[in-house]
Amino acid sequence: VQTCALPISMNLTCGGESFRVAFLDTHAAIVSADGATTIELPKLEPSATSAPGVTTYTDGKRTFARSGGGDTATVIRYAVGRMAFQDCAIAQN
Repeated sequence: VQTCALPISMNLTCGGESFRVAFLDTHAAIVSADGATTIELPKLEPSATSAPGVTTYTDGKRTFARSGGGDTATVIRYAVGRMAFQDCAIAQN
């Protein structure tokens, strides 16, 4: 398992799980709470049915949806498989 420093990563708690996530131009890099696992979720290109202002990253199993930023609050939501999205808490570093 390769460990790497993530640019502009956020510490998130989503549905009782903790992650360190960096949202990049082409993917989201997720590091498990213990630092042992790094997963890359590709960024989905927007489609006609995409919610405006929401960027989605998924590998078909895990999904992060990110909205806001800049002048508005950043909202991160997380789902596994077919479960409903859950809001993530963003830790203030």
